Amino acid sequence: MVERQPDWIAEAPIRTEARRTIAAPPDVVWAAIADHTGWPAWFTALKTVTVTGEPTGIGGQRRVSVAGMRFDEVFTAWEPGRQFAFTVVATRPALFDSVAEPVTLSDAGNGSTNVTYAQGFAPRRGFGWVWKRARGRVEAGLGEALDGLAATVA
Repeated sequence: MVERQPDWIAEAPIRTEARRTIAAPPDVVWAAIADHTGWPAWFTALKTVTVTGEPTGIGGQRRVSVAGMRFDEVFTAWEPGRQFAFTVVATRPALFDSVAEPVTLSDAGNGSTNVTYAQGFAPRRGFGWVWKRARGRVEAGLGEALDGLAATVA
């Protein structure tokens, strides 16, 4: 797979994004994001998250399972209270050439946080039709995940 930095999302062949203002300060939202094994509680599409390398910082690693797929991720951005991002370095099954996902936080004032979660995908040749069909479901799931994050930190 081709590893990607967060700015690649702007040119990714398939891109999804969800935004929410969450009624909790950035440090509280960040704590939930940095708790990798806690993700399935709020991002319910994820079945498991296992830390496979360093748990924090650029170069940290984890493995995520979702809907019969496995993703090995390496962190490409780690700015506490501001940004978390990863690129996928291996998938099973091998449906993608590239995947990158950044989560950005900004102070919305009044103890709230603006959260943007973007996903960029480059499907492997011959698999683009799968992701075009699944796009609506993936976008809805991303919005539901941010709603779950909001409920978790409230």
